[in-house]
Amino acid sequence: MSLVTPDYAKRKEVLVDSLLQKDSLAELVHKAAVLFDAPIILTTSYYRVLVLDNAGYDVKDSVWEAAETTGYCSSEAVYAFESEGITHDVLTKRSAYILREGIGKLIPRILQKVIVRGKPAAFIGVFQMNRPFDECDLNTTDLLCDILAIFLENDPDILRPGMTMHEGILHDLINENITSATVLNDRLRAASWTPKKFFQCALITPSHREEGIDNADYLSFRILSAIENAHVLHAEEGLLVLLNYDDSSVLPGYGKTLRALADQYNLFINVSNPFRNLYHLKIFYDSCKTIRNIARKKKRESRVTYFDDVIFSALTGTLTPEEKLTFPQTAYKTLYAYDSAHNTGLCATLNTYIEHGCSITEASEALFIHRNTMAKRLDRIKEISGIDFQNGRQLIHFYLTGRILQNNE
Repeated sequence: MSLVTPDYAKRKEVLVDSLLQKDSLAELVHKAAVLFDAPIILTTSYYRVLVLDNAGYDVKDSVWEAAETTGYCSSEAVYAFESEGITHDVLTKRSAYILREGIGKLIPRILQKVIVRGKPAAFIGVFQMNRPFDECDLNTTDLLCDILAIFLENDPDILRPGMTMHEGILHDLINENITSATVLNDRLRAASWTPKKFFQCALITPSHREEGIDNADYLSFRILSAIENAHVLHAEEGLLVLLNYDDSSVLPGYGKTLRALADQYNLFINVSNPFRNLYHLKIFYDSCKTIRNIARKKKRESRVTYFDDVIFSALTGTLTPEEKLTFPQTAYKTLYAYDSAHNTGLCATLNTYIEHGCSITEASEALFIHRNTMAKRLDRIKEISGIDFQNGRQLIHFYLTGRILQNNE
């Protein structure tokens, strides 16, 4: 059959016009579904649904129904794609083809990939309903995929063509596309990913906001090669590194590796607190951005900043000006006034004592003074401020007051 048939020419005119009219992705797929008189599903390369258009039909198909319910092809479907060789065929065949066996036995479907910048960015399926597909349908599908490639090239939903299933999970979590723990668990099964108990985010950013990260792909490769169980995602803010480990008492030995890479590439690394539930990834990714913003504002010289390093600045940022006036502890203000008048460092002494677990021995060693000298200073602090060293709440309030006031200066 000749490629240029009246039906094909009409379809080409409609699809190209959709591109010229700058229709949305959903509008383009809908026009294609009308032309085919058949339902169409379009997913990312990691099987998240971009568009689902039933063309007015009630589609009784397990792949379709799961996608309609969850927004993804299910792990069972992904397994079938792999085990039946469907994924291999779609990726290796140059042209669209009709699947009539396995998953496609009850409802045959045309399958094809969408290539963006040389990599598969999306998959399309056109479901046969009231008439058998022909050569014109296959040629139309190839044309549709070429037009879709133009639509998707700068689409933030795609982000990076050729994204792996693991990267896709991270991308969808931080963009809030995964809406429940049930869907996340199915995504993990589809990716054959069994996470370890604890996670930690490290956001790698350039020195200046307007700069990108040079050699980001090579840097990702080095991180993945050097850090076991790490995952790297090209995010809007830079590179998001997800660390995953079992032992929470001993943090994984990634610090030196990341610091060395930061020094080599003139980058900065912002590290979240550890967390246990991958579903909360966005919260901890956002905390990395908070760390970055505070570190830039404070002009921290260190290339690696942990949440603990900026927690008091973060707390200060949540207080209104009125709250900042009412928050400081009276005992702290009294001792601070004494320090200012007599050029002493009693506030710093008490902070050191608290930071070292209220141990006179450890605090005196940290301050390079004799233990007896430390004890005398603590007695003097009690006398001036009236603080009760047996009252943990008072000690916590004292310490928080000092840190928050310092970060408010």
